[in-house]
Amino acid sequence: MRLRFAAHASDARMIAEAFRNIYSEAMVIHAVLTRNHALNNSVPESWPLKLSADAFAAECLAMAEHYDKIAREQNNGGDNESVPKSTA
Repeated sequence: MRLRFAAHASDARMIAEAFRNIYSEAMVIHAVLTRNHALNNSVPESWPLKLSADAFAAECLAMAEHYDKIAREQNNGGDNESVPKSTA
């Protein structure tokens, strides 16, 4: 399915950057939880995403790449695809 986005390329770049920031912070969480088993074991069972911190980070990086692609296509005046399926 192909969609035409009305947003400006700068909007897509802002979203991509936000996902990159979330990715970086999720990797910090992953590093801490990897070395601190007490904190890792305290993560609630009801964690809504049902993803580990590194898997969540990977999803954020994929979304950043997706929105980078949208920004490039908008700069070139092209269409782009809808949000990709989960990489997890």
